[in-house]
Amino acid sequence: MIQADGKIVVGGETSRGSNTTGVDFALARYGADGALDATFGDPATPGQVVTSIAANGGRDSIYALALQDVGGE
Repeated sequence: MIQADGKIVVGGETSRGSNTTGVDFALARYGADGALDATFGDPATPGQVVTSIAANGGRDSIYALALQDVGGE
């Protein structure tokens, strides 16, 4: 997905989780230049967000992204 400012958001899944979290939901945001956007996500893993949703080692998958404009941002 491409934001109005040219930044690129991608979604998917990662197996970086533990045996407890299983395969987790993942997002990454890149600048228009293709570099990870350090202003997005956790400072420990700039440009990335990994979230466990399903309990007991479940698989958290993404099939689509939608962009919602909130207050012009």
